[in-house]
Amino acid sequence: MGDKTARSYLRLEYNKCGETEALTDDCLSWSYTDNASGKADTIDLTLSDEDQKWLNNYYPEPEDKLVAWIEVDGWFEGGRPGELLCGSFMVDSFSAAGLPHTATIKGISVPVNADFAVTQKDRTWKSMTLFGIASDIASSAGIGLAFEAADVSIEEESQSGKTDEAFLFALCSERGLAMKLFNDKIVIFDMSVYEQREARHTINQSDCEAYTADMAIVEQYDSVKMQYTNGKKEETLTYQFTIPGTPGRRTLIVSGKADSIGDAETKAKAALREKLRDGNRLSCTVQGNTDYIASDCCGVSGFGRIDGKYFIDTVTHSKSGAYKCTLDMHRVIANF
Repeated sequence: MGDKTARSYLRLEYNKCGETEALTDDCLSWSYTDNASGKADTIDLTLSDEDQKWLNNYYPEPEDKLVAWIEVDGWFEGGRPGELLCGSFMVDSFSAAGLPHTATIKGISVPVNADFAVTQKDRTWKSMTLFGIASDIASSAGIGLAFEAADVSIEEESQSGKTDEAFLFALCSERGLAMKLFNDKIVIFDMSVYEQREARHTINQSDCEAYTADMAIVEQYDSVKMQYTNGKKEETLTYQFTIPGTPGRRTLIVSGKADSIGDAETKAKAALREKLRDGNRLSCTVQGNTDYIASDCCGVSGFGRIDGKYFIDTVTHSKSGAYKCTLDMHRVIANF
């Protein structure tokens, strides 16, 4: 496993205090969860509070924010010194305990504007593009937008009782796009494009302190059939696709609304990709490394027939004693 004596720590900035170095030194344990899509990033801190400043001057209030970086000093086998920006987090919850006196703070990467993630809205979007809708929502939330995907036209979508966060994620997901919140920005990207990138890391079974492999056997679909309603003509149509080079014997059945045959193709293939990704998963706990980032690809070896290229869906960086990383990944699927 290599030498674990390299110093690793969480560097923190908190809007309420200028004593950043003291705050970093108070950190007893921490955990940062980096999600590629679908969930906000989170951070959990346990701090020494012998002078009880967190019950007094530093007591968290609505709209408090913190920024965190993981720092690694000193060389160690299989890793290198580095820095990882975890991003900006809204303080979500706080608790204090004793004795000894400690404070626990949880943060989440949603914008301070609670309307984005809390308020359920009813409105209809007409004659828009996905980029246009995302831009309007980001502007309303007071945050930035990074859009790394081909734009698509949307004739009409109803935001029925959904928050802006949930509505935008649903729009992206059903079209095969990923969405995450990072450092006061909405990031939208095409997961299939990211899956075709070269693996930035290699993990051998011998590197793992623990691992779990979950492979679905029955639900290894090789085709999809979508029955969809065309809003304009009010008729039910069918789109079917078989992965090239496969017999098409296991068919995933989905239904929904589509503006056109092209829209139905996009949504059907996205549903098939999601099912295949969910059916081929691997989780590994390894020595901590700031190079591990959600949305990167990773080579996996030493596991037998499940060896191959994987996409990192979630990385949890944590330290309670030794710095460790837990990577939750899915096997990269055929590019179709």
